[in-house]
Amino acid sequence: MTDIDGHKPLHLSLYIPGKPVAQGSTRAFLTKSGRPIVTGSNPGGVATFRLDVIEAVRRARDLSPTSTPVEWEPMFAAKVGIWVDIVFSFERPKAHYGTGRNSAVKKEHAPDLHTSKPDIDKLSRAVLDALTIARAFYDDSAVAGLTVAKTYADTAHTFINVRPLHVDPLDAARRAATITQPNPTQPERHES
Repeated sequence: MTDIDGHKPLHLSLYIPGKPVAQGSTRAFLTKSGRPIVTGSNPGGVATFRLDVIEAVRRARDLSPTSTPVEWEPMFAAKVGIWVDIVFSFERPKAHYGTGRNSAVKKEHAPDLHTSKPDIDKLSRAVLDALTIARAFYDDSAVAGLTVAKTYADTAHTFINVRPLHVDPLDAARRAATITQPNPTQPERHES
């Protein structure tokens, strides 16, 4: 995928509908005989979630539906640092809404940030591994900056933005921090 001048793209923006799924954990231990054992647990749905991310990359790159990631040229050069923004949005539970005639009205104190499982690092790992498989970049070790959030929304989805890191990383971090500032329309909470 190149622009009209034949250059690599400046960024890749992806929207993946559906509930985000975390990658499982890997655990290593020794048996009584001293033999190492490595086990892994991947929750159901992680493979499908990764395939959804890979398919979104294929569509964004306007690649043939029959092409496979092995045939794709990586979007960003091997030596380029990558910045990835990910927002995992989970469907807001019914308990966040009123009852009766107010069943469509969000309660005033319903949280906007999702602070329960799945863990943000396991969610991020599933996305970064899928982006690597989809050849958005050569390897997820090229990711030099990562901004991740878990939120509630009307419908579950994941938004991903990938771009080369051509700026001072500290300046990028300061700019990213402004994105995550609280919504000014929300009332501030004061402890009594």
